[in-house]
Amino acid sequence: MAINLLSDIKENFNEKYLNNESTGIAYDSASGECKYINRWLGKKENSDCCFIDGITCEDNHITRFIVENGQLSGSIPSEIGNLKYVRDLWLGHNKITGTIPPEIGDMTSLKDL
Repeated sequence: MAINLLSDIKENFNEKYLNNESTGIAYDSASGECKYINRWLGKKENSDCCFIDGITCEDNHITRFIVENGQLSGSIPSEIGNLKYVRDLWLGHNKITGTIPPEIGDMTSLKDL
């Protein structure tokens, strides 16, 4: 998996300051949708994925998922269908195997694949 220093810094900041109970701040940006992305990226499931380069969130939903150039491997999880607000999905130049799951048809906002 490719290492992205800026993304790691953002994730560490998020975990330390935004999702930390000791600060009293609860930043809940697309957290329900982020768990699927985080599983696939091998990150902590409760991390806010909106701080990951290539992911854009608006109104507490993931709207762009652009993760290219070797950051992903394996098959596309069927949970991708739960990302109903994603308009742009770009997964080029990764090591994705298998077939496209039919659940991708549940991504009703998808405009650019």
